Amino acid sequence: MKFYNNKKKKELETRVEQTWGAKIKVNEIIEGGKNKLWHVSEDVKKIRTRNLRIETMGTYFARYDKRGELRLSIEGSMKVGPYATKYIVRITEKEMNEWIRGINLDKKTENKGYVILKYENNYVGCGKSYSEGILNHVPKNRRIKNL
Repeated sequence: MKFYNNKKKKELETRVEQTWGAKIKVNEIIEGGKNKLWHVSEDVKKIRTRNLRIETMGTYFARYDKRGELRLSIEGSMKVGPYATKYIVRITEKEMNEWIRGINLDKKTENKGYVILKYENNYVGCGKSYSEGILNHVPKNRRIKNL
């Protein structure tokens, strides 16, 4: 795990603004395995982690996919969503229930790439929009099986 320096944090802020139109301030970001980004408190820098075996720390914010595109986590969409001005897809209650069960949505959008899903006033995640709908990226361990 390594901390993002100011240049990398600025690049992340720029990427978020270009993709979703959201101007956010990133405090501290740690890059972990599988290109995952974790949002942490500034106080974490004070901890001596050299001799510790730490796999994760903080809140999972996003990850870079194989193509280098930024994919927000559920929590990342909650942080970015309120400030986003584009690539937001409103979904119905039925679609939200499908989404949290891990089902891809048959919802065609004009947007291509990662979109933030919004149900009423809640941001429920980020999915990849393509010609047939929106690909679900809710991890299996976070899916709700019975509603």
